[in-house]
Amino acid sequence: MAQCDDDEQGNVPTSSTSYPHPLSMVPNSDTATQFFNIQVWLSQQLKPVHFSDPVFMTYNPMEYAGGLYFYFLQRFCIATKRILILGMNPGPWGMGQTGVPFGDIDTVKYYLGLEELGGFIGQPSPQHPAKKVTGLKCHRKEVSGAKLWGVIKKLTNDCPAQQALLNLCVHNFCPLIFMGTSGRNLTPDEVKAGSSKEQLFNLCSIALSYSLDVLGCKYIISVGRFAEKRARSVIKTFDKSQKVLEIPHPSPRNATSRANWEENVISILSTADLLSEFSNPIQYT
Repeated sequence: MAQCDDDEQGNVPTSSTSYPHPLSMVPNSDTATQFFNIQVWLSQQLKPVHFSDPVFMTYNPMEYAGGLYFYFLQRFCIATKRILILGMNPGPWGMGQTGVPFGDIDTVKYYLGLEELGGFIGQPSPQHPAKKVTGLKCHRKEVSGAKLWGVIKKLTNDCPAQQALLNLCVHNFCPLIFMGTSGRNLTPDEVKAGSSKEQLFNLCSIALSYSLDVLGCKYIISVGRFAEKRARSVIKTFDKSQKVLEIPHPSPRNATSRANWEENVISILSTADLLSEFSNPIQYT
């Protein structure tokens, strides 16, 4: 896998010293609270950023499902991690409904055991009629999330989630969902080039840099090419030491994920000698 040192978009992250540090008010808090506050900070910084056509509307799950997300972190991110699994941005039927990265409904309710916390999910305002948020009552399937959490369960030998996630944190580079006029899902790459896109990528990169500091992880497993590019850009710009490995994105829009996706992921992790990080979870502090 070739390393991507140059950002093809031309969006090089700015120095984090241009912004207030998100942990300045909570310097001695636990890992979960620190990580959550970084995401709150990022959401606040992105709030005034305006996106033009083709973006018609955005959702930020941190604003209406942050309560459940905080409980997710309190349960599964109480200490530092060995691996950060990094996605692109929330999907409308996964994290867009639950607040949990790649969080398809069944995974959040039954595997992660957060069904009783559905009351902590509100609704964005305004809402697009094609992308209604109904939280844990949503009947749509998040294919990408089901596949990703499915392979995590397989790699960790179907052990309980709290044990399976001892070494792992699942996260997205960008917290926003982008929609076109019809409600069609747009990726961050599809945001129109210009100052808004530069701000988006810069702020998300700074937040990822802070997040890596809090997690103390050794590896970043990027889900798809976009996440890999962003991770490598952050590693280079902020002088981080994490090793980056790409796995194919499980989205149905990705032709390479339609056949043997799980087998391909396991093969990539095996080649990188990372299978033991999943099958033998140890609590690192």
